[in-house]
Formats: sequence, structure tokens, C-alpha cells
Amino acid sequence: MGSSSSFAVGLILALKALRGESIDRCELARLAIALEQERLGDTVGSQDQIAAAYGGLNTIDFATDGSFSVTPLAIQPSVRSGLERSLMLFYTGLCRSASKVAADVVANIPDRTLELHRMRVLVDEAEQCLIQGDTDGFGALMDTTWRLKRRLSPLVSNSNIDRIYDRAKSAGAVGGKLLGAGTSGFMLFYVPPDRQEDVCDELRELLHVPFRLEDTGATLLTGLPHEKNSRLSMPELASLTV
Repeated sequence: MGSSSSFAVGLILALKALRGESIDRCELARLAIALEQERLGDTVGSQDQIAAAYGGLNTIDFATDGSFSVTPLAIQPSVRSGLERSLMLFYTGLCRSASKVAADVVANIPDRTLELHRMRVLVDEAEQCLIQGDTDGFGALMDTTWRLKRRLSPLVSNSNIDRIYDRAKSAGAVGGKLLGAGTSGFMLFYVPPDRQEDVCDELRELLHVPFRLEDTGATLLTGLPHEKNSRLSMPELASLTV
């Protein structure tokens, strides 16, 4: 779910605050990307850091020079709430190295240009679905995108993930995807509310994680220690951001 990128964004924001410095969301995302990709040398993308810094539902456009632009989606509140009600998150109980999976995807890029271009077009189609209020269409595009993503690398999915996905679909999910680089972690499904009980029953061995969409991104919390020369413990430092 972009946990490493969220941690990087939160850490940078917290350290900036401790030094009495402010930072805008664009620079916060840029520094987090540089930390993971350049300083740590991890093979990771750039979208997770931006999502964590900005929050909300956005279209993110990347330029070849590494710059990016973030455009909030102009959708009706009723559409947003309908989308939120129809999304279900499940934890598979497995973990993996996202960098290793992403590295294999990157190595396969020269042979997967058709899939990548199609996935890029689907971004515009998904945006139009939400603008027009067609959340079911958005759910169907999740299915199309996931099937394309599976073709980017054999490490993206496996037989266990495929079985979970097929079971969810047979129980009523319109579409879905494995979040993150692949192999394991959290799975997100679009499920009409009247079929969600069936999906929960079918995937009862997995942890269902209720969640809500948010708009603030990385945010400093109030209620911190104010004593002079006080030192923050690591748990207290972690609580600086959400």
C-alpha cells in the first residue's frame, strides 16, 4: 500500500517540523522520491510518495524530465461516497520485497510497451468514469488494469493471489487489483454494496480492513510535547504524521 513511501514522506515532514522549517507538498514528494530512489537505491516508482504527500483523488502526470503535476479529480460528493462504499480492502497475510518485484517489472519494460501504453489510456478512461458518475465502469476498468499488470512480470502475481481474485469475482466483485508492486500484500476490490457480504464470506480467512478516502495527505498533528529541550521518542515521532 505504499508503506515505505508513506514512511519516507512522514519522516521528512516530521524532521522539517522539528527544525522549524515548512515545506510544500510538491517538494515533500520530490524529497521522498529522491530519498528512496537515489539515496537508498531502491527500485520504486514515484506515484506513492506523491499520493502520500498530497492525499485525495488525483490524476498525476509525469514528464520525462522527472517533474510531475497533480490535478484533483472534479467529481461529485455523491460519486465519491458511492465509490468509497464500493471499495473493499483485504490483507493476504503475506509480505515481500517490493523493490525486487519492481526491478523485474522494469527489466521487462522493453517487451511490455503495448501493455504499458494501454494502462496509460485506461487512466483517462477511469477519470472520465468518475467524472460522469459511472463507478461501476470504474470497477470494471480495475479488472482490465489488473489483468494487464499481471503481464508485466511473473512476480506481480502468483497462484495464491490469482485464486483469491477469482474467488472474489465469483462472489460478486466487479474488479480489483493487488496493491503495490505485486506478489502479496493488500488486495482492493470494487464490490457493489449488495454483494459485499458474499465477498466477505468467500474471503473469510483474510483480514477485511475498513478504510475511508481522505484529502489532507501528510499532516502534522497537534498535542505534541511542548516542554523546553524535551526529546521525542520514536513512537511519538511516528505520531507526527498521518
